[in-house]
Amino acid sequence: MFSGRRLRHLLRRFLRLLGKATGTAHQIALGIAIGFFVGWLPIVGIQMAVAIVVCQFARANKLVPIFPIWLTNPVTIIPVYSFNYWVGWKIVGGPPLADLVVVLGKMATPPDPVPGTGRMELWWEGIRNALHELLAMGWDMQLPLWLGCVIVGTALAVPSYYLTYHFVESFRKALTHKKQRRQERVRREAGKNRAVPITSCAEFAVNLIDLDGGLERDYLNLDSFVVYLCLCGEVIVRCEGGAESLMDAETVLIPAAFESVKLTGKGKLLEIYIPQP
Repeated sequence: MFSGRRLRHLLRRFLRLLGKATGTAHQIALGIAIGFFVGWLPIVGIQMAVAIVVCQFARANKLVPIFPIWLTNPVTIIPVYSFNYWVGWKIVGGPPLADLVVVLGKMATPPDPVPGTGRMELWWEGIRNALHELLAMGWDMQLPLWLGCVIVGTALAVPSYYLTYHFVESFRKALTHKKQRRQERVRREAGKNRAVPITSCAEFAVNLIDLDGGLERDYLNLDSFVVYLCLCGEVIVRCEGGAESLMDAETVLIPAAFESVKLTGKGKLLEIYIPQP
């Protein structure tokens, strides 16, 4: 038995696969809708092949129908087709539901293994048995079954299309937004604790420093004073002559005689100096 935690994990994994499937939201949603409709038809064993052909003509995603089609399997075939038959039986009548349950029980029972028979042969034998039981039904039983399957399949396919379409659209928008935020964070982190040039001309140069921690600036080869203007936050400027704390809109001038400056704290500041000719 699956635990609730296991089921939630499988559901999240399915939704991620659905959101990342190839094609547009319309193609993915149409593939799910086709899977529900075909999966509820009484064509056990060839549902996936039929769904692929329909998806090919409808230009839908050919892989996602497998998820709703797998909902009709030997474990669920009796309750699913019994309900479908009941829906059709309510409209056109037919033999008692118990007669169909007997047939469905034969379809759901796997064939006995034969020595020397591989899994593929056993699988094909099961499909042949299921199709044989379906074809052996009389028209009085097939009519309500097919009618109910079409009605229930349509009732599942239509809302599943719109739900899947809106989910894929929302998932992809959220994924795009997440990627943009990650890229923005990478860009911000790449610009932290280093001087990023903003503008430069013959008279002056301006760098932006996004400080978060510490940064040491080397002015050994710069023959110019340096002005620091704090834009936000709090930064401590240390040099040979001592230390100065800067807050919003405060400035400090570093004489050209100083060869290096150490910046600590967290904030943004402008570094202004006269560039070398």
